[in-house]
Amino acid sequence: MRIVASYILKGPLQAILSAVVPAVLSISAPLLLKLLLIYFSGAVVALVSLVVAPARGMMIFLLTSVSLWIAAQLLDLESQAMLDVWNSVYLWGSIWIAASLLQKLRSLAISLQALGMLAIAIITAFYLMVEEPVKLCRELLEPYRQILLQSQSGNGAKELDIIVQEAARILPGSLLTFTVLGAMFSLLMARSWQAGLYHPGALQREFQSLRFSKNMGWFMLALIAGLIFSQALGEQIKLLLVNSIIVLGLLYAFAGLAVVHSVLSKNDKARFYLIGVYMLLIIQSAIVIPILMTIALTDTWLDYRGRIAAKQSDQ
Repeated sequence: MRIVASYILKGPLQAILSAVVPAVLSISAPLLLKLLLIYFSGAVVALVSLVVAPARGMMIFLLTSVSLWIAAQLLDLESQAMLDVWNSVYLWGSIWIAASLLQKLRSLAISLQALGMLAIAIITAFYLMVEEPVKLCRELLEPYRQILLQSQSGNGAKELDIIVQEAARILPGSLLTFTVLGAMFSLLMARSWQAGLYHPGALQREFQSLRFSKNMGWFMLALIAGLIFSQALGEQIKLLLVNSIIVLGLLYAFAGLAVVHSVLSKNDKARFYLIGVYMLLIIQSAIVIPILMTIALTDTWLDYRGRIAAKQSDQ
């Protein structure tokens, strides 16, 4: 990937082509390839912002967004496809913000926190502006319900209705969590390219030392406490809290993995243990993710890595 990163940084034209071409190709690509192309364009925006300057990254972001929009207009895309276009623009914009913060402040934690808070701001605006958010989300899910309904009947159809109703309640948080995950992927890809070119091993050190601020921790605890007492706050506030926790839950699960990586890195069998952790994460994600979230959240105040390092130095 050093060759790819070197080509992107060769000049403005190379950077623009590296971002615009995958973005335009993503319009007609299958889903998995579409995501990879969009994330690659985002990584180009992030890399230019990190290495050259945020202003240059902004230029790449704007040119890529305009090119994608023009291509979408020429192809006369349906409304659902146009929604994907605007989602891509939002993704690249959030990547640029995170990369610009990382370039200026040299803090991966602050960059990731910015992604989370931006997503929560959008969720909050959605619930403030939309009168019946669950109904709107249900309408967005209706085409998928119809597809699944063709293979259901009787009690199966009723169960499907319940599932779709519950999915509609967490749709905003789920969609934005997916977007934050994509932004993280692009940002970390760009940071790994930068580290490979200039500072080998830097990304690994940054990841293993990742810890969110105490303010972020208190905010997460406030969301959880609010959810516990949400009966008195109303359904709209409850949905806002649930969807916000979903977004921050992803970030804290990622930070929990950073704690696990750091602690296990001191062990001779680290690779073996990490494979086990990731296998459990895939097989039992409903159990492992809350554990990782709890580890990261409590690490904000307890500093597990510092305590373990102090004990090892005393031995």
